[in-house]
Amino acid sequence: MPINLHQFPKELILEVLRNVDLRGLILYSLLSINSKKYATSLNYKASTMEISFGRSLTIQFIFLNSISNSYLKLEVPNDGLFIDKKLPRGAEMSGTRLDGLEFFNTGERNIGEVVEHFSRTFHCSEQKTMEFHMKQKLFKPGQILQRFGNPSTLTILGDDEVENSEILETFRRVDTLYLQRKDQDLQSVLIRNFNCLVYGLLGSVPLSLDDLLCLNSTSFTATGAQISQREINRFFKLWIAGSNPRLAHLEIQIWNQILNREVILKGIPYVAIPEDVERIVESSGEFLMGHRIQGGFDVWRRDGTKGTILIDLWSGDEGVEFIVWK
Repeated sequence: MPINLHQFPKELILEVLRNVDLRGLILYSLLSINSKKYATSLNYKASTMEISFGRSLTIQFIFLNSISNSYLKLEVPNDGLFIDKKLPRGAEMSGTRLDGLEFFNTGERNIGEVVEHFSRTFHCSEQKTMEFHMKQKLFKPGQILQRFGNPSTLTILGDDEVENSEILETFRRVDTLYLQRKDQDLQSVLIRNFNCLVYGLLGSVPLSLDDLLCLNSTSFTATGAQISQREINRFFKLWIAGSNPRLAHLEIQIWNQILNREVILKGIPYVAIPEDVERIVESSGEFLMGHRIQGGFDVWRRDGTKGTILIDLWSGDEGVEFIVWK
């Protein structure tokens, strides 16, 4: 005989729900306003909501916690008028190995309503990542901002400068930016105060001393950077003199060069730390908290702040890393 769960006190309802698996909880949350309220009260959180724009749109809620290592995926029709349409097959759930696929009927809700439902139920409205792929013309950044808000992490993989500029201008409150290629006005991106900026994900990208001096991010990583070692040396000298006060971490993987420590450190007073000495970074931004480094060359800027230059090899790419001990 069916039992109306909602006739019981709230604490008893929540205790029952704590023993329900993720699949059951998702289905339960879709039943009614009350069921959504109780599911939300459990305070289960999705690690993040990943939104990917390309030839189609995919939205995933990632669960990597005590409930389940799985994801909930929304496949969206392949056109730009996506927000008012219904999901053709509902929501798809699977494990991290992409097996055991299962579809859930989301009823008469449109896509915007379904996204809002799961965002609120699993408390991930602030943990959003967005990826814009090449040749995505269907989804307008302004419409996306209005519906989803600013992401915490933004990845731009396209090669259309006009389109990329529109994306960057639309999403102004971004914590972490991954930028694949150099846009026409790179320095307008570098002066923005990201917590983390990663530049050059595929192939080589141009980078100059003037670009580095524009940096306003706490952490900056450039991969495949076309920059001379003399310019890197000059940058360190200017940092010692007082430039880039917000910088806590710099990592440059240099394109097609063999590093020369003498060139990078020329004219810079430093203390060499033996390679077998390991130190734990405790105060150079949250992303480096607990990070272990070995050796390096300690330098000091004129206000007494210490920095460590690390010159190393990563997977065949010559690289320089710089950590500021704030």
